[in-house]
Amino acid sequence: MKRSLFFLLIVACFESIALDIKDYNSMKTSSAKELCSYLGGVSSGFIWAEYMERKGNEKQQKFCMDKQITLNCLNHIDLVDKEIKSWRASNITAPMVSDDSPIEPTFYRVLRKVYECK
Repeated sequence: MKRSLFFLLIVACFESIALDIKDYNSMKTSSAKELCSYLGGVSSGFIWAEYMERKGNEKQQKFCMDKQITLNCLNHIDLVDKEIKSWRASNITAPMVSDDSPIEPTFYRVLRKVYECK
């Protein structure tokens, strides 16, 4: 039940305030400070949601925070750009990397890769 509610909350948030890839690319040059604030907020939201989701159940961790790895805004942007390029280069028709797709799921995949549970 908690997982379903969490998923619905995330989907509702993506639909209401999602930043699409086209706007993300535009903001990198025109509004980098605002983009950094936005990605920082999304990152914090994902981390807190992950913490609340797994509280008491370590087996369900989606990503594991490593105190040795500290990402800043430029790292976030670089990693998201690499993820988009990787998906586009794979020749897979993926709706998640079209210009009108929200950037947040891509950013979530990046966090899961960087903070992979071992």
